[in-house]
Amino acid sequence: ILKTSNTAKYLETPSSALFFERFVPSPQREITPFKTEVGAENAIQIEIQTSNTTLNLARDSFLGSVNFLLCQKKFVQMEVILRVRSQYKERNQIFVHDWEDIFRYQAMEGAPVRGEIVPFKIPLFRLQEAFCSFVTEDCKIDWSVLVDVSDTDGQHYFKEILLNFWWGEDEAAE
Repeated sequence: ILKTSNTAKYLETPSSALFFERFVPSPQREITPFKTEVGAENAIQIEIQTSNTTLNLARDSFLGSVNFLLCQKKFVQMEVILRVRSQYKERNQIFVHDWEDIFRYQAMEGAPVRGEIVPFKIPLFRLQEAFCSFVTEDCKIDWSVLVDVSDTDGQHYFKEILLNFWWGEDEAAE
């Protein structure tokens, strides 16, 4: 049985907007690990791993690591960026906002060596007030994490990971 409860809550924002939130408890917590590789020009090969892409904003952290398998270029820095994009439909017209960066984490500065693993952790509890889970067929909010590695030539190598956020209690916790 899936329980839902609707509440209205004022958040302290400059516009004092009213946000509606729908809490949908997850009957069975789905763990979705993610692993991918990025490579270019036979000079770079990076493996990105995350433990889970379905996260609870109330208590989870986004954990992952970047493994530098092949490094023939000198890198300047690596950033992990949390992004949000919303789209909505009004009068049969779809409006899509650009991606907005809401959290930047500089995970590394300097040149990694082959085989080096750089872990990262992004706490999500501060995003609760920015989170809107009221999604209807007229409104959709997408969340993603972008891992961006830049070299000394000014080139950027990046990979985007789509996330699923929810906010509520596990049924086991009730």
